[in-house]
This record gives sequence, C-alpha cells and structure tokens, in this order.
Amino acid sequence: MALFMINATGCVKDIEQFDYDAQMELEKPIIAEYVEENIPNAIYDSRSSIWYEILEEGDPNSYDYRLDVSGHVISPLVTVNYTGKLLSGHVFDSNDNPDGIDFDLGALILAWHIAFLPKQVDEREAIGLTEMGLKKGSKIRFVTPSFYGYRDQQHGSIPPNSPLDFTIKVLDIR
Repeated sequence: MALFMINATGCVKDIEQFDYDAQMELEKPIIAEYVEENIPNAIYDSRSSIWYEILEEGDPNSYDYRLDVSGHVISPLVTVNYTGKLLSGHVFDSNDNPDGIDFDLGALILAWHIAFLPKQVDEREAIGLTEMGLKKGSKIRFVTPSFYGYRDQQHGSIPPNSPLDFTIKVLDIR
C-alpha cells in the first residue's frame, strides 16, 4: 500500500508504508534464535512479539502509573542506566553513570513504552509487558522487533529493520 506525502515544494510523492507483517515474519526466527542463545529465561509477549526477562523487580510502591483526562497513560520521567545493542553484539548506545540519565518516556521509542508500562492502568488495558510496569529499582532485558524501534529507518549506527536488545536499570521514576 502506498502513502502519499506533500513535500516542501508542494509536490505529492509516494512513500512506502512499513509492512509490519512481512517484517515480523523475517525477524521472528532471527530474534527467537538470538534469545535462545543469549537470554534463555526470557518470556515471549505474544501481543508485541517482544522477548523479555525481569532481572530485578524493583520497589512496587515507588510509582503509580496514571491516566490523563483523555484516558492516556501519563508518561513518567525516568532516570536510568541502560545498554542498547544490535543482535550482532554491537553496542550502539549506553549509559552507566552512577547518577543515570533522565528521559521523558514519551520521547522514547515505542519499545521502551512497552517495557515500562503495566498491562493495565486504572482498569484500562495498556501496552505493557508486566502487571505492575517497571518501578524504581527494576531491571529488565528485552529484545524488540524493529517495528518498536526505528522500523525501516537508519538511526545513527542502527541499520534499518534492526531488532534491538536493551538492558535497562531504573534508578528513579516520577
């Protein structure tokens, strides 16, 4: 299916739509093999096709996910240490500063939203992997299909259509 976009000169041009199903079919066996070899205790989330392992639970009372007046989950500010790498093992980004690094979760790739958020907030279904979501002190490792990362776009040293492996330690969440 083609999408159309108006460019800066006012001309209409075709752009390709990301083919989720086709890309997932390509990535699924590659990710499964990688997980089997590198994260043997990982859990598969069939809704997102993300594999994950909770390495540390964190403090269950440290943060409560809430909805805004529109019924959307309010994106917390998070302080984390993390490592992001390609399935080749190439580390494309990391932070291990004792004070961590601050992010507005809303400004990050969808894979991080799925990793952080709970399955449900105030009786509304959310997109998360775990019942409570990540809390202060939580540590998770997950492998995401490219759809929840940068899809078919080059991003720095991350090639298009790259599944990603993240380990995130939550130092604070607010």
